[in-house]
Amino acid sequence: MALSEEAPIGVLVVDDEEGIRGLLSEALQQAGFRVLTAPNGEKVPEMCRKDNIRLVITDLVMPEREGLETIQALRREFPQIRILAMSGKFIGTGLRAAQMLGADETIAKPFEPETVVSVARRLLGLDDA
Repeated sequence: MALSEEAPIGVLVVDDEEGIRGLLSEALQQAGFRVLTAPNGEKVPEMCRKDNIRLVITDLVMPEREGLETIQALRREFPQIRILAMSGKFIGTGLRAAQMLGADETIAKPFEPETVVSVARRLLGLDDA
């Protein structure tokens, strides 16, 4: 299944590091996704409500509302949204906790942007294979 040119799939990248948000945003846009970003999880539910988001990629350690809280809020209100959790800290326990709380997939930082695009495509059922 290919991405539609008429209605690109909405992806929300949530990370307190501007560089990570920019890197992932660029890679995902080049892959045909419509990308929104947020510096923490505080406004994620509101953004998902109004922007037709199908995938949230969230860091776990952020100020304001961190990733585990964000995952819990998303699972309560948007069980259909796919969630990819990422972390460079607390890789073992943090990523396991993210999966237990409802993340569909986890990835450890550092990573290649292409890896995130590949995981996003798989989570959204867009793999050609």
